[in-house]
Amino acid sequence: MRNSTSKNPSPVGLLAAADGTDWAIIELLQQDGRLSNRAIAQRIGISEGTVRNRIRKLKDLGLVRVTVLLNLFEDPQAVSAYVMVKLSTRDLIGAAEAFSRLPGVASVSAVAGQYDLIAEVLASSKTGLIEFVTRRLAAVPEVQAAETMIILKSFNKWAAGLVEGLDEPGPGREPETP
Repeated sequence: MRNSTSKNPSPVGLLAAADGTDWAIIELLQQDGRLSNRAIAQRIGISEGTVRNRIRKLKDLGLVRVTVLLNLFEDPQAVSAYVMVKLSTRDLIGAAEAFSRLPGVASVSAVAGQYDLIAEVLASSKTGLIEFVTRRLAAVPEVQAAETMIILKSFNKWAAGLVEGLDEPGPGREPETP
């Protein structure tokens, strides 16, 4: 996990470090994370070694992680929710890291605004979500207040297809030269 004292460039800098070849690799892996380096190389017209090195670089930078994704909505009993948390501490990073380790927490974001953290919670049932809110969340002493919103349905949840537009010029990104 990257921390605030890391010597790596900012996320905008990381995105700027990826070129068209990197984005082509990312797009193919988003479509099928099981593609072999050889298949990727053949599809975009580069060597297998180049693909292997590019993927290693993207992983080392923290830009990509190849993993299995769960489609929670295929299980009619499963429940996911956003839990917005107001803290009694200003150590947002420490609190977010602690929250990320709670069972059932899929992701945590430190945010600006009315709440300090937003956690995405996955539970196998409504009872599991109640257990999370009334026992696990309630046991965290820094929680001043919390609001839970049950997710009815997610769309484009796993960021597939988001490559389009990310390689266009923007703040901190220069256009590619032909």
